[in-house]
Parts: sequence; structure tokens; C-alpha cells
Amino acid sequence: MATYASVVTVPGAEATVQALLGASFEGLGVAIGGLVGGVLFFQYSGQTMYFAFGLFNVIFGVLFALLNYLLQKCQPGSADYSPRHPVSSTEPIADMDEADAPLALHS
Repeated sequence: MATYASVVTVPGAEATVQALLGASFEGLGVAIGGLVGGVLFFQYSGQTMYFAFGLFNVIFGVLFALLNYLLQKCQPGSADYSPRHPVSSTEPIADMDEADAPLALHS
């Protein structure tokens, strides 16, 4: 999770985004999972609870894989495309071609 938070955030805000992502996953995710699991367990049965969570995981696993595939397919260039690629030279940004400029400068 920390790596993902570092990749998707702006430089300088990595620690904040990592903390928010960790708190939402470990705090909200665990609390909601325990609450829903407890309700399903006591309302129906343990077998129904595990079946519901298993079905939920399969559905969202397939959706995640499909979305990940579609997003990678839509990326410019190749599979090695990175939104945080380093500038390939030391010349000033004003003298660079548009293709060499960081993504923040693209309109």
C-alpha cells in the first residue's frame, strides 16, 4: 500500500497519503468487515458469511483485473510507461521538446 500511495501522489505529500490510505484500510476496512461479518454470522450462519465474502472477493477480483487491464491498455506508449519518469537531460525545461517535459507541464 505504501508503494501505491507514493506512486499516485504529488511529490512532498507521500507520507500524508500513505497515512490516510493506511488508516482507511486498517481502521475503516477492518471495522466495517468485522461489523458486516458479525451481522451475517449471527443473522444467517458462518457458512453463509464465508460464502458471501468469498463471492464478494471473486467479483471484485475480476473487476479489479479487468479495470487494471483496461487502464494499462489506455496508457500512452508501452507497458513501461511511468507517470513519474525522470527528465532525460539536464537542459532547462524551457528548452525541452514537449515530449521530454514532465507530465505536469503537458496541457
